[in-house]
Amino acid sequence: PALEQQIPEIEKAVRFLSTQTVVQYEEKMFVESVLFADPAFLEMFSFPLAQGHAEPATRNPNSVILSEAMAEKYFGSEDPIGKVLFFDLGNEKQSLTVAGVFSPMPENSSLKVDFLLPFERIELVFGKGFLQDWGGFDSNTFVLFADRIQAKSAEAKFSAFVEKNLGKLLQAEKLTLSDFQIKLQPFTSYHLGAIAGGNGLSPRGNPTTLFILSGIALAILFIACFNFAMLSLGRSSNRFKEFGMRKVLGAGRQQLFRQFIFETLALSLLAFILGMGAAEALAPTFAKLADRTLAFGYGKWPFGAVLAGLIILTGLVAGGYPAWRFSKLPATELFKNKLKFGGKNLFTKTLVVTQFMLSVALMTITLLMAQQFRFLSQKDLGFETEQIVVLPTRASFQNIEQGDRIFNFMKNELAGHPNIAAVTAMSRSFARGSSSTGVEKEGRTVEVFHYRMDYDLIPTLGMRLIAGRNFSREISTDATQAVIVNESFIKEFELTSPVGQTFTKFQSRAIPANPTIIGVVKDFHFQSLRSAIQPAVLYVRDSMPLSHVLVKVAPQEIPASLSFIEQKWKAVNLSQPFEFSFLDEDIDRQYRAEKRLESLVTYAAVFAIIISCLGLFGLASFAAEQRTKEIGIRKVLGASVEQMAGLLSRDLAKLVLIAVIAAPPLSYFFINRWLQNFAYTIDLGAGMFILAGALALVIALLTVSYQSLKAALANPVESLRYE
Repeated sequence: PALEQQIPEIEKAVRFLSTQTVVQYEEKMFVESVLFADPAFLEMFSFPLAQGHAEPATRNPNSVILSEAMAEKYFGSEDPIGKVLFFDLGNEKQSLTVAGVFSPMPENSSLKVDFLLPFERIELVFGKGFLQDWGGFDSNTFVLFADRIQAKSAEAKFSAFVEKNLGKLLQAEKLTLSDFQIKLQPFTSYHLGAIAGGNGLSPRGNPTTLFILSGIALAILFIACFNFAMLSLGRSSNRFKEFGMRKVLGAGRQQLFRQFIFETLALSLLAFILGMGAAEALAPTFAKLADRTLAFGYGKWPFGAVLAGLIILTGLVAGGYPAWRFSKLPATELFKNKLKFGGKNLFTKTLVVTQFMLSVALMTITLLMAQQFRFLSQKDLGFETEQIVVLPTRASFQNIEQGDRIFNFMKNELAGHPNIAAVTAMSRSFARGSSSTGVEKEGRTVEVFHYRMDYDLIPTLGMRLIAGRNFSREISTDATQAVIVNESFIKEFELTSPVGQTFTKFQSRAIPANPTIIGVVKDFHFQSLRSAIQPAVLYVRDSMPLSHVLVKVAPQEIPASLSFIEQKWKAVNLSQPFEFSFLDEDIDRQYRAEKRLESLVTYAAVFAIIISCLGLFGLASFAAEQRTKEIGIRKVLGASVEQMAGLLSRDLAKLVLIAVIAAPPLSYFFINRWLQNFAYTIDLGAGMFILAGALALVIALLTVSYQSLKAALANPVESLRYE
């Protein structure tokens, strides 16, 4: 609200923040993502309601608006309006009345809502005073301007706004205005912008992934175009007399050129119509493979314009050279029918080399991606992940005791079970987020990650202490003043003999004030391998909720162990459904997007190789056809089948070999760009480049050998009959 009040250029401002909570209706109970938003949310965004009215629904603090999918999930065919849902907000259940149901939202929207709750209700989750807390930066804020000029004018006033409202807070935290800046990003550029997703926004897209997929799509398109051009040239002899007759009858060069181009454009249009039909049919399969739903907007800008441009570009690329080549030939040359457009033609050679270079590059990228994922799966993370069951407690800062209560109950109840080795807990399980704070160092702020943990976490996960000791229940000060740091912390702050030292620079109230370092743990990967290991601090002080209970189970009879854990969970936690995951699966899940990309690249590589081989097969056929009489004469003069097959295969094999040599720089460029997403990567040695090239060469030789052997085995009498 302060933005609207203090900066007149802003027409509307909307805060919103997403969190997960338990939603219940009668016997149905699920953990759902809910969005808290200001009343102007539906005024700023065009989300029409299928049922209910927006104005009273958004301004009633006891109402909730839900999506059609959620309405069907909880109420089936019943009318949801007026029904009461219960939400776990803070320490108690809150009843909210359904006042509206959203119409289906676009699949490609960055903003999707299952449950829309009044923003004022957020204090039940984050504590009283949250709405007036200038130090809370958890929510996203959207602002609406009349035009870009107003946006520029408002942006110039942000510095004064920060100084007026946050000046004292920044001063208390020993920060300056340059440490906290408000910047605008157009929502239209969010998907590929610099602002991270979350808090109600879907994760932003990865520009590198989009770049690679676009490159693959263009590569396959060009391979298909090159094939069409080669086939047109290869079959050109069948149309020489037609073009010759047209020239004799008065057709000019431009007329013949236009005719060939129009024919190609017609085929291109037909191919695109069939392609779009195939895309629509394969969209569900693609959605499963890529975990993305395709939204086809043929009439929307710029999709329609890009599609039309691709149709024209494809027609020109595929038919341009053949049209130019045929149209410029004199009629006498066309009637002689002695022009050769097979494997010895320079243009044809260029097409063969180019398309196989693209195919080999795709194969190489696929192999290197697989090698990178194998490297990630085998890398030592610094802690054990096998047979670790993760149970979310849903504890928050407003009910820290809930997490402690659930953990203590589960630890006591599961102790002694023959298939349960240990029970521990932490504020955030690895691969499920983290908390961080800033530490001043030489005029800059270093980000330090911190975790609250149970006394038994380090031995349970097999983490290694390289100095000092673990936390002990026997030493009372460990619960309030002790911390364990990782190696990266020691290196970053250049601590010598850190055990026993007091560290005074932490800015977080969760970390013990002026704590004593009692141990140093070997570096462990608490984030994905996209990031290098950062400084980290561990403590047992009860200043953070224990959000996850970790249970180490024996490898045998895991279903029975899970059933026992669920039984005990329901005894202590009636208000939450039983949820669990395995730690190793949580860690693998961090790389879902990259693995989906690998699958797409693999399919694309196979597709590209098939298309290239079809073109090579056709080219080999045309080459053999053009050399039929030569083959007959050579056989009559005593040439063997092996010699003839080698003669026919040699030229095309050389072209493929050139493509294999030319492909590594291209594949290196793309894979190196993709590997920049990771802090830990494989070495790009020559092995995979050689393997991909060898595979492509073998596939190409097998493709060509069929036509070569067929021509070599043919009866020479047939080829020389009319000579």
